[in-house]
Amino acid sequence: MPEDFFTYNVNDLENEGFSYFDFKHILCLFVIFLIIFFVTKIFIREDERRQKKILRAVAVINIAAEFIKDMILVFIGEMDIYQLPLHLCGISLFIYVIHAYTGLNILGEISIVLCLPAAVAALLFPDWNYYPIWNFMSIHGFFGHMLLTLYPVLLLVSGRVTPMLKNMWKSILFLAVTMIPIYIFDRITGLNYYFINYPPKDTPLTILYDVTGITGYRVLYTCLLVLMIFIMYIICKYWTRRIKNASR
Repeated sequence: MPEDFFTYNVNDLENEGFSYFDFKHILCLFVIFLIIFFVTKIFIREDERRQKKILRAVAVINIAAEFIKDMILVFIGEMDIYQLPLHLCGISLFIYVIHAYTGLNILGEISIVLCLPAAVAALLFPDWNYYPIWNFMSIHGFFGHMLLTLYPVLLLVSGRVTPMLKNMWKSILFLAVTMIPIYIFDRITGLNYYFINYPPKDTPLTILYDVTGITGYRVLYTCLLVLMIFIMYIICKYWTRRIKNASR
């Protein structure tokens, strides 16, 4: 209902949220896929100067959307410490905008091999699904993660960034450099940034937690993130090879 649009406390909501892969969720994913597909088609036809402008626009719009969401929470008196951009997707905001304006290749690689799968996972298993689709938190969640997915897709499909397996250690180092202090922060505050203390509810990660407990979960979760980075590098390697063969 419209009156639920700015409701942040889920206990005050009159309607339930949505379930993973129900009609509303699938419809949102389909719309997001179409937008990313058509923007990518336009992007690869543009020259390098225009592509830079588009990348910067995507990065800045995403930062702006996060700022607007925070200002809404401040205005309605619901801003809290858990809204800090300390999840991987939150950190991605800054990775993208720095890459868009500096062109640092390693940040482009991190965007593709680490931020992209994290954003896709968030769209598939959104942790904002207890909000109705029309709630501002839900709209921001889908819109923001669509842009988080779009940016690295543009880099990869256009060939502007080609992840190299020899740079994998740099991406893993970045993961460690961010994950360790956030783990310490979580321990101090009792929060769950990076999902280090427990997995998002009803996601595949809950299987690890239920079977192995907290210690085993943290170890296997970290190993899973490293494996994800490796798999992304392999996928990118074959993607690049395919593009080169097609251009001959």
